[in-house]
Amino acid sequence: MERELTYLMWYFENVLGYCPDESVWLPTRASIAYMLDSELSEQDIITELKRHRTESIHPNDLSERLWDKSLLQKGHFYFHKALQIVSPAPVLKKDGTVEYSDDYLEMRIQFTEEDILDYFYHHIAKQDQDLCDPKKDIKTIAYLIKRFSNIENVEPVDLILCLIDDFINKTENTINDGVIDVLKSLSNVLPWYQNDYKNAAAAGLNKPRWHYGV
Repeated sequence: MERELTYLMWYFENVLGYCPDESVWLPTRASIAYMLDSELSEQDIITELKRHRTESIHPNDLSERLWDKSLLQKGHFYFHKALQIVSPAPVLKKDGTVEYSDDYLEMRIQFTEEDILDYFYHHIAKQDQDLCDPKKDIKTIAYLIKRFSNIENVEPVDLILCLIDDFINKTENTINDGVIDVLKSLSNVLPWYQNDYKNAAAAGLNKPRWHYGV
């Protein structure tokens, strides 16, 4: 929270030139919180703030450039937990009271083929990792993203992560050829993924919740 306020005050002093009313600048604070949650560098955050000269910067107003080199797209909703940034759970304090944090659900900004590979390797056994070829697996991930890009009601990165989860959670599955093995789960995962995708869109549940309710 202190870092949010530090960037906010920097923006007012060095870009905007004055401090507007809190009711106006709260979206700007939410945008800064989102960039910090997404682990953007200080340079990226400063560069982004310099691009705006308005009292209020809503998270939806952030530049497309922040998603450069990312497999994720601005404005898209993803269902896998690895692609989401969620508010901390309530904390039970020693005095018996419950401390609640700001409620939010954001989508990560940067997620790459290497992140998918790391996720896969992190969730398989060490002896299976020794059978994998990272260079081959990176090419496989690129192939899967292209293959899934034209399927209706599918976010390719989302689907790949769901395939990984389904594959590794079935004890009868074994790693033979690396990432490509997760395709064994496609017939099981794709129908429920597409169904959940459509149902969430119909119910309006495919939208982020920004910091401070902006």
